[in-house]
Amino acid sequence: MTVCSFNDPRSIPCRKVVYRDAVCFEHAECKCAVCGQQAVTICPHGSGKLCNSPLCGGEDCRLKHHKSHYSG
Repeated sequence: MTVCSFNDPRSIPCRKVVYRDAVCFEHAECKCAVCGQQAVTICPHGSGKLCNSPLCGGEDCRLKHHKSHYSG
């Protein structure tokens, strides 16, 4: 049985049964805030609390998100 690979830094790994694209039914509708592809994690940055923006696994998206939200 394959389990969901979605990584939410606020909680324990999801581990529900995969629905499509390596994620469960709950996370299948979660799209990257930068490119719109399947999200695999939640942004772990923020001041005092997590950002909560869904992100795909792409380094470019992570960098673009970080630059647009956290660069002064």
